[in-house]
Amino acid sequence: MEYIDPTIVAADNYKLLFENEKVRVIEMRMAPGTGDNKHSHRDQTVHFIKGGQIKVHLEDGTHIDWDFPDGHTVWHEAWTHRLENVGSTHLHAIILEPKD
Repeated sequence: MEYIDPTIVAADNYKLLFENEKVRVIEMRMAPGTGDNKHSHRDQTVHFIKGGQIKVHLEDGTHIDWDFPDGHTVWHEAWTHRLENVGSTHLHAIILEPKD
């Protein structure tokens, strides 16, 4: 998978908080009714400080609808996608991407 850095291609939504040779820590914020650009994540753990309704657009043209409550934590394998905040809340999450 070619890595498309969200902090570069979707800098309005993703901010690099910390990086070293072992891990990247990224903050994600997204207003209601907005989305981001196509980007990638390595295997990731995501903690939603402020959750909401998310539509995940996948590379094959399909999508996944998710509704995460505040404080929810998920893990996902490496992937490329784009997000759309289809809810009424501001999304706020912290993403941990280990480097292997």
